[in-house]
This record gives sequence, structure tokens and C-alpha cells, in this order.
Amino acid sequence: VASTPYAIVPSNATGGTFTASNYTITYLNGTLGVTPAPLIVTASNATKLYGETPTLSAFTTSALKNGETVGSVTLSSPGIVATAAVAGSPYVITPSDATGGTFTPSNYTISYVNGVLTVMPVPLVIKANDASKPYGTVITRPVTAFTSTGLKNGDTVTSVIETSPGTVAPAPVAGSPYAITPSGATGSFVPSNYIISYVNGLLTVTPVPLVITANDASKPFGTDITLPGTAFTSTGLVNGDTVISVTETSPGTVATAPVEGSPYVITPSGVTGSLVPSNYIVTYVNGKLTVTPVPLVITANDASKPFGTDITLPGTAFTST
Repeated sequence: VASTPYAIVPSNATGGTFTASNYTITYLNGTLGVTPAPLIVTASNATKLYGETPTLSAFTTSALKNGETVGSVTLSSPGIVATAAVAGSPYVITPSDATGGTFTPSNYTISYVNGVLTVMPVPLVIKANDASKPYGTVITRPVTAFTSTGLKNGDTVTSVIETSPGTVAPAPVAGSPYAITPSGATGSFVPSNYIISYVNGLLTVTPVPLVITANDASKPFGTDITLPGTAFTSTGLVNGDTVISVTETSPGTVATAPVEGSPYVITPSGVTGSLVPSNYIVTYVNGKLTVTPVPLVITANDASKPFGTDITLPGTAFTST
């Protein structure tokens, strides 16, 4: 097209009814104008994940002639920057400056057709941190007790709501661990840029120490004693739990238990009450049973003898009370 118009050179007039020899023929050139052909260059549609910076290079052409090719096209889009948000998607892809290949641009009237760049959200995983608490205590989950994976562009998650049925004081050890459920993440990030997955944590309720101490007791030698189930003290109960009775045994309860073996151990066990034993680490502390001596009165029997005689007092001449 650049060298148009081209000359159209006539010659060798013939045919028809004229006789060439009857004429002195002068041939005058005409002109042939070559007009550029339409060429449509279309930017190919594309996708990218939020936070990526892709290089756009794909395009299509239509109406190229003579097997010619286009080598490259400049493609620009506001969506190629890492910070381009999903909410603004799709972004226009603007083609320009077709060049290269085997085609000559001046042979074509080039029309550029935009494409679109779709920004896709990326996965963001937010996991509640595991935790533990002693039975009988109330725990408040801090809004920062989580980990996040997948943030882009310096985005941050600053707080997460976390709930768990195990945070209340009565939550028993037997139901542990309890799920810690995260939700409602907030921060500098834009939620629509992410596909957010929340992963539960675990809240473990641990048993607390409970000390059951048998009360000390005493009894007189020769008597039987029954240790009451309420003869104890307890330390460590929570949540209004109660211990009603304890089984107590001792070798000193029988009548024949001598003073010499005293004090005898009182061994507590088998705690019962409103408490759930699995909520506690129960420690039993022994008491002491002291056997006390009883009064014994030995009275020598009265006796008599004649004056001037020896007498031997028998060892059985007494009474005892």
C-alpha cells in the first residue's frame, strides 16, 4: 500500500471491429490504488489470582492476508498489578502496537478489540489456636488466638471471633476437648479477595486437684468405733460441687486394737457427692485413730494374822475394777 498508486499499463489493443493498422495507437497509463485491508487484533481474555502480577501476551488476529503473521501486541490492563481487587474485576485488557511477524502494518487498517482480565479470589485459611483451661474456670478467647495462611500484598487479619462450649466454668472434663470455632475475621484485608476457610481449634479442660483428708479420731481401748462418712475435710471443690460422704477404714476400729499400736491409720476412699470425679485429680490424705487407755483399779484384799507369825500374802488377794 505504501507505494500506491500503481501504474496500469495498457498495450496490445485487439479484437472488436477495429483494424489496428488503421490507427496510430497511443497508450496512456491508468492508476491502481491498493487500499489497506481490515485487520482485527483482539486481546485474549485472561484470569489471574489476587496478588499475582501476570504478563499478558495472548491475542488473536483475523483477516491477515497472504499467510502473514503478527509477532506481538502490547497489552495493558489495570488488573495486572498485585493489588487489583476482585471487586473491580473484570478489568479491561487494551491491545495496541501490533508489530513483528511477517505483516506490514501499513497494508492494514488495524482495529483493536479489548479483552477482559478476571481477578480470582485466593484461599485464606484461618485456624483457631488450641487452648486448655482448668475445670471450673471461665476462659475468654482472645481475638488474636489464631493463625492465618494465604494473605497477599501485606494484607493482615487482626482479629477473629472465637466461640466454644468449653469456655464456661461447668464444662466437664469428660466432654473435652471442645471445638473452638473461629469466624468473623477482620483486618486490613478485603474479604472478597479471598476464599476464607475457618478451621476449628481444640479447647481441653483439665481436671483440678481435690484433697480429701480423713479427720483424726480417738476411742477408748476395748470399744468398737464406726467411722462416719462425713468425718473428713475437702479442699479444691469448684462450681458449687460437693462431697457428701467418704468411705473410711482403720485397723484401730475393733475393740481388741491395743493402745500400743496406736495411732492407727484412717484411710479415706470412695468419695461421693454432686461432683463428677473425672473433673478432679483426687488425693486422699490419711487421718489417725488414737486408742486411749481406760482406767483400771487394783484393790488389795484386807487380811489378818496372829502376832508373832509370818504370813505370805497371795498374789491373787485383790480385786480389780
